[in-house]
Amino acid sequence: MKTNIKLGLMTVVLLGLVLSACDYLDNPVRNETITQDNIWTQKDRIKGVAMVAYASLGRDVYNPIDGGGAMMSQACDEAVNSNTNSSVQYFTNGVWSPTRTMDDIYANMYIGIRNCNYVFENLDKGKAFILPMNATYINADSTIIRYKAENYFLRAYFYSELLKRYGGVPIVTKVLNPTDQLNLPRNTVDEVVSQILSDCDKAIRSLPKTMRNWMDANENKERGRVGQSSAMALKARVLLLAASPLWNTTGDVSKWQKAADAAQACIQLAEADPGNLDLLPWADLTADRLFTANNWDGKGPKEALLWGYANDRNDIELNNAPVSFAGANGRCNPSQELVDAFEMKTTGLPIADAASGYDPMNPYVNRDPRLSLYILYNGNKFKNISVDTYAADATGLPGKDGIGVNVNATRTGYYMAKFLSPNVVWNSASNSNRRRAPILMRYAEVLLNYAEALNEAQGPVADVYKYVNKVRNRAQMPNLQTGLTKDQMRARIQNERRIEFCFEEMRFFDVRRWKLGTTYFSKPITGMKITVDANKKPVSFVRFEVEKRQWDEKMNLYPINQNEIYREPKLVQNPGWPN
Repeated sequence: MKTNIKLGLMTVVLLGLVLSACDYLDNPVRNETITQDNIWTQKDRIKGVAMVAYASLGRDVYNPIDGGGAMMSQACDEAVNSNTNSSVQYFTNGVWSPTRTMDDIYANMYIGIRNCNYVFENLDKGKAFILPMNATYINADSTIIRYKAENYFLRAYFYSELLKRYGGVPIVTKVLNPTDQLNLPRNTVDEVVSQILSDCDKAIRSLPKTMRNWMDANENKERGRVGQSSAMALKARVLLLAASPLWNTTGDVSKWQKAADAAQACIQLAEADPGNLDLLPWADLTADRLFTANNWDGKGPKEALLWGYANDRNDIELNNAPVSFAGANGRCNPSQELVDAFEMKTTGLPIADAASGYDPMNPYVNRDPRLSLYILYNGNKFKNISVDTYAADATGLPGKDGIGVNVNATRTGYYMAKFLSPNVVWNSASNSNRRRAPILMRYAEVLLNYAEALNEAQGPVADVYKYVNKVRNRAQMPNLQTGLTKDQMRARIQNERRIEFCFEEMRFFDVRRWKLGTTYFSKPITGMKITVDANKKPVSFVRFEVEKRQWDEKMNLYPINQNEIYREPKLVQNPGWPN
């Protein structure tokens, strides 16, 4: 953290003025020297400093590991990477360590935290030069309050990202200088949770209700700025983590109730304003309007609670589309375990239930509609063209996208469909992009967070069914059967999360907070080899082992980079990892 605390003012300012991937950071760059004095005399510079912490949301969730398209889904039981040399395998093959860290966000989060602290300590200097935001925020005082509220949310979010990876971390609420004590001990998990909740409450008091409330019909320059609902959702997420078995070792039911109450507050806000915060209808999901369309257009999807950086890009498709499509790399290969999690649409039952209606010779028929939307299986279509993942036809040759057809081909018999836009072009003389922002929190999570916490606090009461069913019904799935026990409901909620949030970095952390790594992450990943006849009709489905996985309980938390430990010995390494 020592390097991060020394981040100079000029770096902060330049980030605020130059980084413009989001609308609210679109500021002109002036050809003049910026000093600590004149930075507070220009409204665009002041806004740049106030907004600079948003830059720490820039982690690319579609490519956070190896620069070649590896995603966190390949570090858990959702998928494997078609490149067997990808460093994402360090998570699962025993190589992960303090000297070989992965997804190491520690430094970037503290840069974001420092930027927030700088705003709190200095923003008032620009009061005379701050103009009203709009007709609602009519003076400098209200504008300063709003800027600070955003930074309270952002600081809470950065600490939440550290918390779910590392557990307790040092709490820093002021700008530290080289003359300050920089070798700081870790605060406890409870202390970090309390800090996050305090910041969320401050944000809630002064933000507009939703992200979309920043904008009117003619003004979209503020897209991506957070609202009350964002802070409410974050508060519920953090309380759910604190209530989960990883940290709630005594099974304190009151912690679950607090998490339920926090999520319910966000739901009540949404239900009072469904035009600005709600689940998107199924037609919008199937029409490419949540993850893959120009979701940055207009006010953006009303389901979003927090966005990352928007970029014009086609690399998501280049990295992950099936290999027969313009030489794509087919990196994300969903596991058979994930495919099996999708229930039957006709009965609403898991496929392992004898009454589900599942047919192993027609395994993709009458399944949860999210299966065909999120995963490309044999015979499913991308760009309105059939994806052929079979391993062998009547002559023994694989399909054009099948296992072994080339070095990048699927290793499991599946490709990821979620996030892929059919409207972009790559590896062509006339490539095209889509401007997309990764969604870091969305309303469906709030609903399932509420259902999970409420079930643990009170059992499967009516609201648990109501909000799980709301997510299921959006996907055209039937209601859960009534009469479930608390344990049965827990299993169904966990599976609903697995399906709804697949590939969104949720499963990787959910299994850890549930302390179910041995159950799910220690088993080999399997795939499906399909043989077809001369008419491409499947004649056999054979499950096979794709990749062995290693798991140890120490992996519930990340190792802290050894260089951080050398600089700050008081940090102390996480349990089980070498110090």
